[in-house]
This record gives sequence, C-alpha cells and structure tokens, in this order.
Amino acid sequence: MDDRDEQIIRILKWMKGEKPGPYSIEFYTDVGCNLFCKFCDTEIKPIKHLNMNHANKILDEAKDLGVKMVRVIGVGDPFLKKQEMTRFMTKIKEYGMFGFTVTNATVLGDDEVKQLVKIGWDEIRISLHGHNEEIHDYITGKKGDFEM
Repeated sequence: MDDRDEQIIRILKWMKGEKPGPYSIEFYTDVGCNLFCKFCDTEIKPIKHLNMNHANKILDEAKDLGVKMVRVIGVGDPFLKKQEMTRFMTKIKEYGMFGFTVTNATVLGDDEVKQLVKIGWDEIRISLHGHNEEIHDYITGKKGDFEM
C-alpha cells in the first residue's frame, strides 16, 4: 500500500464517522534564524527552541496514532540545535515514519549529514537564494553564506 492508498483509507474512515489518527504532523523546532533573509520576518531574538522532551512525547503519541509522515521545519532553521535535532530525526526514522525537513544548511556539519544519510532520512530541501555568491549573500544578509 502506498501513501495515497493510506490517505484514501483514512478519508473513507472519516466519512463513515470513524476517527483515524492524522496522516502527518509538523514540528516547528525553532522560532528565529541564524540568517537575515530580506524576504523573511524571523529576525526574532533570542531564538526560541522547541522543548525536545515535549516533542519526544508528542512523537511517541504520533507513533501510537499511526502517523506516517513527520515534517521537521522551523520558523527559521530546524538545525540550530543540530545534535538534538539529529537525535530527534533518528527517532522518527526508528518509528518507520517518512521524514521531511527544510534547512538553509549553514550549520550542518559533516557529522550531521552522515547521520542523516545513515538513518535514511527521506527528504531534505535546502534553501538557496541565488545562483552566485553576490546575489545569495545579499538576500540572506550574511557574507560568505553561499560558500557554506
């Protein structure tokens, strides 16, 4: 059974008055960012981080409800606390859930990238805001960001 079949089954259950669990959930891990993109309003200081104990409890409940997909995103970048985040993402994959994230990738190091590959993280979208250093760095408000 693929994802569409799973979604259809859940919709049919809702139509019959049953209450299947959610198909997917999102975690907004951070409010604030390490960049200052011209188009974004996340210049929140100090940066606020999701309480990971709370997030892990929610993830446990999501597993029990049969959640299939977890989006790890932020109002900013989810990897500002990269070790905590890679542990959280590892747990998501241990639960057999599809994992999705969006990042500017500026704080990711080799260790975190290797861990994401090792756990089989499903989808990572990296924001790139220009085809060259001049444009990208202007938009992100951080000189040298393009080369990171």
